Amino acid sequence: MSIRHRIQSRLSSLKTRVPFLNHGPVRLTIRWDDFELPNSIGFGKRKSLPEFQGLIAEYVQQSGPCMVRVVAGNAGADPDVAEILRFAHRVGCPTELVISGITLDTESLSRIFLSGVDTILLPIGGVSSKVHDVVVGIPISESTETLQQLLRMKSGTNTSIVVLLPWVGDTPLEANAIREWTRELGVDQVQIQVPYKGRDMSDETIPHHPHLSKMLLSVLRDAQDAPGWKRHQPWSCPVGQQRLEISKVGRVCACPFKQPVMWNREALTDLWDRLEPHRKEISNCDRICLHRELRFS
Repeated sequence: MSIRHRIQSRLSSLKTRVPFLNHGPVRLTIRWDDFELPNSIGFGKRKSLPEFQGLIAEYVQQSGPCMVRVVAGNAGADPDVAEILRFAHRVGCPTELVISGITLDTESLSRIFLSGVDTILLPIGGVSSKVHDVVVGIPISESTETLQQLLRMKSGTNTSIVVLLPWVGDTPLEANAIREWTRELGVDQVQIQVPYKGRDMSDETIPHHPHLSKMLLSVLRDAQDAPGWKRHQPWSCPVGQQRLEISKVGRVCACPFKQPVMWNREALTDLWDRLEPHRKEISNCDRICLHRELRFS
């Protein structure tokens, strides 16, 4: 049976789904670019669009809609990105798209908005080019143009535009100015973006973030080249049971800092079973992460 026929078969049976994971992932992250996380894509032949659609369809068939997040980074113009979002939206999944801020043409943006994506997120590192360019790695003129394009084209849609505020470098010093500027532009929300590695985080206090502030009290700040922070007390990290990430070439993980496996086109249940050693490694990890991809609630 072809991949397309398998997708259609799964979609036809959505009403009779039976959950296959009692403690399985509550969100799928599809990584199309190594945005913020170098070498996170892996190596190999790119998986096809029907394969990703089939994976989403299988999950929905088995356990119902889940959050589908596409980390596109600089690859937001790739037509497959919009098609994945469109498919996930059509089967009832909440969807998010994370882009880097690199300029996207009107045709690419139209595809993205027509996909029905719920939220588009992009980072703004400062109101000055000196700060923004260093933190984000993209000229502020380019990020600003992309943000303004998104805000113009969202009219008449249900898509929210969210600015990510990387809490690194000198960005916290310009945080208030960023908030005021983006509010005037019409941005729906500004979110603090804690870095993957604790050593990269600014020492500036995070304002109006009691959750993150409370979490930071339970960790030890250190300079290790490792994700998150060292924990005061041991506990089992639940990320391995909550999150599934698949890159465009089939690199699969729950935590990108642990040993991944490669997706060999097997069923989602089989793939999840094969991740058992990976999840065990995560549960024994002595770090705690506050990046939005790895933070748990």
